[in-house]
Amino acid sequence: MNELMHAPRYAFLRYVVSRVVMPTLLVLGSLIFGYFLIERSSLRWDLTEDQRYTVSDGTRRLVASLKDKLTIRAYFSVDLPPQVRPLERYIFDILEEFVVPSGGKIALERKDPAEKKTVEDEAQAYGVRPAVVGIHEATSSKRIQIWGALVLNYQDRAPVVIDLATRYARGYEGFAGLEYELHSAIWELVHDKPQVGITGYLTRSAPRNFMAPPQPGGGQPFYQGFRRLLGDSVSVTEIDLKTTMPDVKKMPLLLVVRPKEFTDVEIFRLDQYLMKGGRVIVFVSLGELDENPMMRTLAYRPFRSGLEDWLGHHGVRIAPEFVCHFRDAWEVQIEQRESVLGPVGIMAPNWFWPRVYRGEDEDSSINTSNPATSSLRTAQFFWPHPVELLPDRLKDSTGTVLVRSDAPQSWRRKDTSQIDFAALVKRPDQYPTAQQLGRSSPLAVALEGKFSTYFDERHPVPPSLLEADAGAEKGEEKKGPEIVRASSPTQLVVVSDANFISDFLLGGQNPEAQKQYAMLAFNLVDWLARSEDLIRLRNKQYQDRRLVDPEFKAILEEANEELSQQEITVQEFRERVESGLSDAKQRWKQWRWRNVLGPPLLIVFLGFLIWILRAALRSRSSRLPEPQPPSS
Repeated sequence: MNELMHAPRYAFLRYVVSRVVMPTLLVLGSLIFGYFLIERSSLRWDLTEDQRYTVSDGTRRLVASLKDKLTIRAYFSVDLPPQVRPLERYIFDILEEFVVPSGGKIALERKDPAEKKTVEDEAQAYGVRPAVVGIHEATSSKRIQIWGALVLNYQDRAPVVIDLATRYARGYEGFAGLEYELHSAIWELVHDKPQVGITGYLTRSAPRNFMAPPQPGGGQPFYQGFRRLLGDSVSVTEIDLKTTMPDVKKMPLLLVVRPKEFTDVEIFRLDQYLMKGGRVIVFVSLGELDENPMMRTLAYRPFRSGLEDWLGHHGVRIAPEFVCHFRDAWEVQIEQRESVLGPVGIMAPNWFWPRVYRGEDEDSSINTSNPATSSLRTAQFFWPHPVELLPDRLKDSTGTVLVRSDAPQSWRRKDTSQIDFAALVKRPDQYPTAQQLGRSSPLAVALEGKFSTYFDERHPVPPSLLEADAGAEKGEEKKGPEIVRASSPTQLVVVSDANFISDFLLGGQNPEAQKQYAMLAFNLVDWLARSEDLIRLRNKQYQDRRLVDPEFKAILEEANEELSQQEITVQEFRERVESGLSDAKQRWKQWRWRNVLGPPLLIVFLGFLIWILRAALRSRSSRLPEPQPPSS
């Protein structure tokens, strides 16, 4: 056989086997072996810029600390349209990142309710339902039912259900917080949901939403969106400090939202809650707004929170002024004009609605060292007041500024009686003056350490709380309640605005859309009641990485600038944008064909070049003289 293979007529067969068949089998074998090796290995690399497929160290610690087996049942349709399959792959890649570091403590089970009736009944028993999703193709559009939900089971705890099918329409952005949701769900299964008390506005008439028409029947609940969103992570309990003393052991965190004219009894119970080690977050607003649509003005009616002296005792002063920003402020419509396209709203930044951005240096307006703000990118406020720390009052506690206004664009306005919206269109050289600009103001502060009670000889216990000694004779002094004079280490946070968590921002049917602007409040709750790891995950968001045509982007920015300066009409703006978009589409088509044809042509060219080089080397070697044997 060996002689047969070396015969001249089998030269071509030998060449094919040695140069084609054997290398092909080696490559295929290496690929198959490498696939099974990588599939069973926990070593992974995430080369995406925003580390999209990498879970945090906190998540790895959490799943590795599980004491019992956790089962994740994924009820997903197997037959998915092509538009949805990348999203499904992304979901299961994230789930795999939870399974691998758990060391076998997390089991992932995938089931398709559409295949078996028993699986469908099982999913519906958990409350899982299919979602109807619109699929748009080249020649038609249709609506189909898609299953997509996760059910987490751990020990005898109630299962946690995460619905995902309804988010397919939002693309990758709908799953931006998937790691946070999974981490939070597992954390809730391992730990009990922390109890958080909320007080303040509940015992008074709710303020009217000044951006909405008056509701029949008087004031409506003003913080339902905030409470609803908090309920996803903590158990919220309403507390009336007039009648109830919150239990620190059962309720480690108390939110005081928009306090108004607190009585001595309420202040005493709040003070003793802090003295017993409870943590407190105070969201302050010092007035109500009444709009005059005819005059385009707002009247501001101030009121006392009742906590001024109590906060001052602990080292915090809230000044009765507005903190204003000329730039980086939320825009509002100040005028409406008619155009060829219909009514057009003229927008201008509302100086009284500052938006603060995180800087990259040590002088950042957002504190980069505190856990609640270390990963916060922006903070939005509405009618905030400056919150000043009083160093001489801070004895056994330390004060930290969490968020402050941007000094070059910030100033304070003392006149809070009337606000004219027409002033918002003026330039900075007219108002505010150069002397007013450049003053940074704290908007949120945190106090940590030990606190001393507010109630002493100067501030006696409220008489209504005095109790008669059952064994005392008539005419003897009444015995007051036991007072805790000093606290164990705890935290007190004061935020100069309560409007940014009200239904003005978080109301409506979809408060998730505006939740990013109130992220400071949710981070504070996570910091003081749950886990610091959740704060980092809450602010980890997916960013759209699709390429943008630079020429079209420049045209759009230039047209927007000219329209805002009223240098062009709306019709001219529309024509310019449509023309730029048409040119961009032509460039997109050219790049698409370059991407489709470029790689194959490049491979063919490289193969042809290598063939020429090899042929040249063979020709050169054939012309070399054969080596002569050495002479004897």
